[in-house]
Amino acid sequence: MSADNLRHFILEGVVFDEEKTREGKNIILAASVSYPQTDLYIPFSITITPEGKMSMSKNEDMGELPPVLGDSLN
Repeated sequence: MSADNLRHFILEGVVFDEEKTREGKNIILAASVSYPQTDLYIPFSITITPEGKMSMSKNEDMGELPPVLGDSLN
């Protein structure tokens, strides 16, 4: 997905992932960004270590993204 298309996405939500956090010492947050008023979204995880380091990763079970809508909203 191009950076030009990503500028239209919004942060849809961030939640504490209790199940994944329970498995280790890291804090895991589940999050997603979405293209407003569509079903197009990208889920990802944010991992925070006890030392305060943060990393983000795309959810592996997401599958392929559908084609992005044209820039017709502007």
